Formats: sequence, C-alpha cells, structure tokens
Amino acid sequence: MKKLILVFLVSINFIYSQVGIGTTTPASTSLLDVTSTTKGFLVPRMTATQKDAITSPATGLLIYQTDGTAGFYYYTGSAWISLTSSSVAVTGLDGLSDAKVGGSNFAGGLLLGHQGTGTLSYANYNTGVGEYGTLRSITNGDNNSAFGYQALESNTIGSSNNAFGFRALQSNTSGNNNIANGDYSLNSNTTGSDNIANGVFALRSNTTGGFNIAYGGEALRFNTTGTSSTAIGYMALYNNTTGYANTAIGYSSGSTVTTGVNITLLGHDAEPSTATAVNQITLGDAAISSLRCQVTSITSLSDKRDKQNITKITEGIDFVKKLNPVTFEWNTRDKAKVGIKAAGFIAQELLELQNNSAIG
Repeated sequence: MKKLILVFLVSINFIYSQVGIGTTTPASTSLLDVTSTTKGFLVPRMTATQKDAITSPATGLLIYQTDGTAGFYYYTGSAWISLTSSSVAVTGLDGLSDAKVGGSNFAGGLLLGHQGTGTLSYANYNTGVGEYGTLRSITNGDNNSAFGYQALESNTIGSSNNAFGFRALQSNTSGNNNIANGDYSLNSNTTGSDNIANGVFALRSNTTGGFNIAYGGEALRFNTTGTSSTAIGYMALYNNTTGYANTAIGYSSGSTVTTGVNITLLGHDAEPSTATAVNQITLGDAAISSLRCQVTSITSLSDKRDKQNITKITEGIDFVKKLNPVTFEWNTRDKAKVGIKAAGFIAQELLELQNNSAIG
C-alpha cells in the first residue's frame, strides 16, 4: 500500500511540474523551458506542399518552409501567414528605446510593412505604414511620414515630407518639405522641395520644380521643372511643363498652358491667348459675355517714381478730335459674343491714328 501511494504522489507532481531542457530549474511560469547558450530551438521544416497538406492545423501552429518563399509560417485559424514577409520596426514608443533595422540609429520612428533596405544611419522621427517599399530606402532623412504602397520609396536623405497614397512621392530622394496627398501625387519628384499636391495624379510628373501648389485631380499633371505655380481645380494647369509663376483657379483652368510665364487665369476653363503667353490675365472662358464690377475702369500705376525717360507729347486736342467713336454689335470670330450691342473704338483705327501721330 505504501508503494502505491508513493507512485500516486510522484505522478501528481509530474502533472503539475514544469519541463526543463538544459536546466534543472525551469521557470515557474513555463510549461517548457529550453535553455542553452550554444544551440537553438529548431521547429519542424517542410515544403510548401507538405505544409498545405497538414489536416486541420491548429491555430498558432508554427513551421519553417524550405522552398518557394522560404521562412517561418504560422496558422491564423484560417490561413498560413509568413512571418518574414512583414517585418516591424518599432522605436521610441516608450520614449526611451531605439530599435534598429540595418543601421545604427532610428529614434522615435515607426515602420510597419515590408522590410526596408536603407541603412538608417541617422534617420529619426520617421513613420512609414504600407506594404512593400514604403520608406524602404531611408538613410538620413528625418521627420518623414509615408502611408501607402511604395510611398516615399526612394527617399534617402529628404526630410519633413508627407506622402499619403499609392506611390505618392515614390521617386523622391532628397526633396524636402513636400506634401503629397493622393495616388501618384508628386510621384516623379526627386529633388523638388516645398511642393503641395492634393489629388490623384496632382503634380505627378514634377521632378525638380519647387514651391508649386496643386489642388485637384491631375492639377499641374505634367509639370516637370516649373516653379512657383498655383493650380486649383480638376486639371488646372494640366499641360504646364516648365512654365513658372502661373496661377489658375477653376475646372480645367489653364489646361492648355505649357511654358507660359506669369499667367493668371480665373474661372472655368479660362485660357490664355497662347500656350506660351507671358504676363497675361484671363477672366473666365469664351462663354463670358459681361464683366460686372463696382468700378468700370482699371487704373494702372502712374507714380512718377516708377517712370524714366519722360518726354512731353505734343499731340493734344487735335488728336482727340480725330478719334472715331462708334456703336456696333459684337460678332466675335469664336462666336462667343454675337448680336450684343456696345460702344467704343475700332482697334485698327486707333493703331493707325497713333502711328500717324507724334505719339507713334
């Protein structure tokens, strides 16, 4: 009877004890404690076919796949997930620790998605979330935020950039202070800085141009090196390439401009006289039939301090008497204004009178 009781007590102790391999004092909170300083823990290794042939795998089951995309896989309860396809680097979340991904310092940052390839030598306060390529080349750039597939993928030393959307700012390497919001926005930008693109394909072709603002789908779509332009509206300044200092507000406003400079276009489909016009203002599209304003004249600068080579004009009242005011009906060549009555002068007559006077 004593022997039976002893065996029973030993069995009970084994059931509730921990198992230790390489240690005689396994951790009290573990079921299995494997301890070694010279060897590792080896999980089952198998091919993808063998893995997929496992019948009703348990949730959490872990294996190492030896072929195809080799690596660790675990079963979620409904599918096998690769642990190597998604790497996570988290740093600075506690305000103290600095994790590393192939480099020395990566303070105060967060990378979620495909593993980066950059050395991350001194890249601080960066946030990247997206599968494959998001902020993958970062080395020394700081304060960047990238959300979306391949957003800021090529960025190495550029700082203070914000990319939100599929391949937003994908080609940027060293440009700074850019904001791209929308799929392919600022996609080709490399070194251009201080650009704002808000809309799908906005400023997509921009490479080195800076200080541009594009609000609207495909606004400034083909701009490459042009600078200091503002486009607000779908396809505004769509074809502008190297033109600079242009402003277009309205749907498709300035969409024909290519290399024009200092052009202002206000209104739906407002276009300049030519795609290469310089120093010009256009109000509205060809359908506009009247301009309304509290005052009916435009006053130009007349301060003596803004003028030089001042010469007295001898023409006076005699010139005025030769003017030929007329009334007429508009019949514009583009048929935008037809049958509208007005009063004024004939441009060709004024030009001829000026050429034949001392003014000309």
